[in-house]
Amino acid sequence: MLKAELFNHFKRIYRLLPNAQKKTFILFIFFGFLTAIVQSFGIVSILPFVSAIADFETLLQNDFINNVYTLFHFTNQTLFIVFLAIVFIVLLLISNIFLMISIYMKLKTVKDLDQILSHKLFSAYLNYEYEKLLNFESNEIAKNVLNETQNFTQRFILSFLEMIIFTLLSISIITLLLIVDPITSIVMILVFVLFYGFLNSLLRKRLRIIGRQRSKETQKRFKLIDETLNTIKLVKIHHLEDRVLNDFDVQTESINKYNMQNGMMQQSPYYLMDFILILSLFLIIFIYRVQGLSFVEFVPKLSFFALAAYKLKPFVNKLYHGYVDLVFFQDSSEKLIEIMEDYRSPIVKHSSISFELNSIKLEDINFSYFNTDFNQLKQINLKILKNQIVGLTGKTGSGKTTLIHILMGLLKANDGTIILNNEPLNDDLLYAYQDKIAYVPQDVSLMDTSIKLNIAYGLREEEVDIERMKNAAKLACIDEHIDSLDLKYDTRVGDNGVKLSGGQRQRIGLARAFYRNPHFLILDEATNSLDHPTETKILNQLQQAHPDCMILMITHRIQSLNRCDWIYLLKEGQIIDEGSYDQLSQSNDYFRSILEDKGTPEESYG
Repeated sequence: MLKAELFNHFKRIYRLLPNAQKKTFILFIFFGFLTAIVQSFGIVSILPFVSAIADFETLLQNDFINNVYTLFHFTNQTLFIVFLAIVFIVLLLISNIFLMISIYMKLKTVKDLDQILSHKLFSAYLNYEYEKLLNFESNEIAKNVLNETQNFTQRFILSFLEMIIFTLLSISIITLLLIVDPITSIVMILVFVLFYGFLNSLLRKRLRIIGRQRSKETQKRFKLIDETLNTIKLVKIHHLEDRVLNDFDVQTESINKYNMQNGMMQQSPYYLMDFILILSLFLIIFIYRVQGLSFVEFVPKLSFFALAAYKLKPFVNKLYHGYVDLVFFQDSSEKLIEIMEDYRSPIVKHSSISFELNSIKLEDINFSYFNTDFNQLKQINLKILKNQIVGLTGKTGSGKTTLIHILMGLLKANDGTIILNNEPLNDDLLYAYQDKIAYVPQDVSLMDTSIKLNIAYGLREEEVDIERMKNAAKLACIDEHIDSLDLKYDTRVGDNGVKLSGGQRQRIGLARAFYRNPHFLILDEATNSLDHPTETKILNQLQQAHPDCMILMITHRIQSLNRCDWIYLLKEGQIIDEGSYDQLSQSNDYFRSILEDKGTPEESYG
């Protein structure tokens, strides 16, 4: 059953490979076959050499050896024995060169596969629909792309390739043994088969269990590090370092314990093999004595079997070593294969469609997340016009974030239509529409790189338009602070902007949005770390610089809502009212309760 599962694994992996890699894989197998043949010649060449030393006259009775002796006009035994020794050494050297080349091909194949499969895995995640991507934790994605992919190629695939080459080598040596002495060879083979068969039946289930547990503990450790770094302030002020380290040590110890058990199961047979080999040689001597062979007769054969055993031992051990790795990493590799099988070549996301965005309208939008019956949004109808600031407000859990995601085209509504300029939004228009959107969340994510590259997000250094970047910074009222820094726009912001205040991070997030010259700007609590004068200045400058830009503000702030031309009030996934600030504050108790809950305006955080 397990062998069938593994074979099915490799069929699926092979289907995932590009055609070029499939050809390389076939070439690797072909070269492995050649290596096995050359290895066989290297081993069998010891027979005439040892026979010549033991009984030269009997050796010459062999027609092939006699023809060689005559062809090269040898005049004495010593020269011919030296010749046989040279042939033996040269063939052994050539066989080892072939083996080294096959090892290089194996490692090169694994390196290329690591590049291809890790790219395909990461690409699969990136090209998932946004709703499907929400089912994965970020630490799980990091673990799979960075850790499990490497295990998949460096341990699982590498073990498979090693099993191919060493199976071919082992078969070639076993075939030689059967040709030279069938009865003795069968006894030897039975000893090996019984030994490894016993180990397999004893350890197989345990290997699957500890492999599964290692994968789970590895993900827990990634999750612990990710969550700790995201809550590092709480860890510091509540002095939780020892507790976090204790959890980390427990998980690390578990992972190391499972890896150690795997290592013991891999390596122990290698040393037990010495005992098996010595036992096998004693059996061979015993068989030859029972057959009545003289010392001169059985020494060449014994030398041949000794060399064959010497060559076979690492090959068989590598086979078992690879088999253990295949079983150990089978479950984690299954997850990666499933994700990569789900991979689809990314659709080109650059549209040649050009249009001016004048209005966005949502009509009868209903939405529920995958595998849930609960509607997060119900019969949503709203409209945003060019050069208009529209507010969206509601208490926590009312569906604001989900509605934003639908507006940005990240989620698809179950029912209803998004209309752009009186035209329904479809797949042909989607990417052109998204190119016109800029989004600023409440918690701006920054990269640990320069301010320049954070503002011009997604571009390389040489692609940044410096004037455009500076204009964006000026619109966001962050230019004066940047100019006061020693390195100015080349200043690094630290991990997620740790070297900046909350207000500075938000203003860089705003500058990032302004750099895109958006037609539709979505501000999701994006100014809550700014004082009211700064927010007002930024919005005034933005409307002067981009008068046609439509703005959607998701906010609870009184001053922000007061600036909006029109406000939609969201409650439990439904728009329960709409109007100007004055209209809602006078007529809607729920709106007034939101304003009262918010209290006095926030002060500046920097």
